[in-house]
Amino acid sequence: MECLCLLANSIERNALGNQLKDRMIEAGIVRNALGYIRLHAPPIRSALFLDSDELKEFISKPSLKYILRLLTGLSCGHEPTQSLVSAHCIPIIHRLEQVSSDEHVGSLAENLMEALRENSEVALKIEEVRKLTRTEKKRLAMAMREKQLAGLGMSTNERGQVTAKSSILQQMEELAEESGLVCVICREGYRFQPTKVLGIYTYTKRCNAEDFENKQRKTQGYSTVTHFNVVHVDCHMSAVRLARGRDEWESAALQNANTRCNGLLPLWGPQVTESAFASCLARHNTYLQECTGHRDIGYPSTMHDLKLLLLRFANEKSFSEDSGGGGPQSNLHLIPYILHMAVYVINT
Repeated sequence: MECLCLLANSIERNALGNQLKDRMIEAGIVRNALGYIRLHAPPIRSALFLDSDELKEFISKPSLKYILRLLTGLSCGHEPTQSLVSAHCIPIIHRLEQVSSDEHVGSLAENLMEALRENSEVALKIEEVRKLTRTEKKRLAMAMREKQLAGLGMSTNERGQVTAKSSILQQMEELAEESGLVCVICREGYRFQPTKVLGIYTYTKRCNAEDFENKQRKTQGYSTVTHFNVVHVDCHMSAVRLARGRDEWESAALQNANTRCNGLLPLWGPQVTESAFASCLARHNTYLQECTGHRDIGYPSTMHDLKLLLLRFANEKSFSEDSGGGGPQSNLHLIPYILHMAVYVINT
C-alpha cells in the first residue's frame, strides 16, 4: 500500500499521467477504495462532528490513511477521479478532516479535500457541506447562549441584542467576543490580552539550503512547517512547568493537535512592546539553533527557509511528512509572519 500511495502521488499531471489514472479507474482501484470508505464509515446523523465509538473504530483502521493518500494522489489534476470521489464521499471526508488522531487522519482528509477543490463543481459541493456544518454550529451556539442568558435573567431582542435590567448586566453588554488569532490554551487574543505575545507552533529541521548548489559541501540551512496553532508564550511556558517530567515539545504537541513542534515563532501584535517581541524572537532563535545546529540565525537563513516553504507549494510536496500535521492552508498562513521576521531582523 505504501508503494501504491507513493506511485499515485508521483504521477505527473499531464496527458500521460491522466491516461495512467484512467487505467487505474478502469481497474477498479478508485471504486474499491471508495467502497471501503462507504462500507466502514459510520452513518452521518448530524452535520456536526460527533465523537462516537463507531467513528473511533473507523479512524483506527490501518487501511484508512493509505486510502486517503491514494485518493489524494489520483485526484490531483484528474477530473474523473474527482467526480467519482465527490459523488458519495464528500460528507464522510468532511467529517474526517475535523478529526484529531495519532494517525493524522484529519490532515490527510484535508489534503484530499484541497485536491478535490481543483474541480469547480466539486468545490461547490465541499463549500455546501462546510457551510451546513458552520450553520449547525451557529444554531447550537445560539441555543446555548439563550439558555445561559435566561439563567442570568437576560434575553435577546429581535435584533439579536442582549437586554438586561441591572447596571452590572448592562455593563456586560459592552463585552465583545474575541476575534482573530486566539490562544489554544486560554482562548483569548489581542482583544482581552493586547500586550501578551502570541506565537505559532512550528517544526524545523536541518537540510540543504540549495540542493543544486555547485559545491561538494553544500550550504546548510533549515526548513520550517506548521499546523498554525497559536498560543501565548506565557501560556506555553506555564503549561511546560505544569507538565513535570515531560519534555517541553512533547507537552506542546498536546496543544498543537498532536503535531510535532520544536519552535514558537512570535507575532508582533498591535500593542505588544518591541522589547517583549524581541525577547520572544531571541528565544525562538535559540530553539532553531538547538534543533538544527545552525548557529548563524539571520535574515539570509530566514529567506532560504521561506524559499524552501514556497518550493513545497510549487512542487506539491507534503507539509506533514516530518511533523505529522498541517496542510497547505495552515502553512500558507505562516508565510507573512516569516517575511515579517526577516524584515524586522534587517531593520534592527
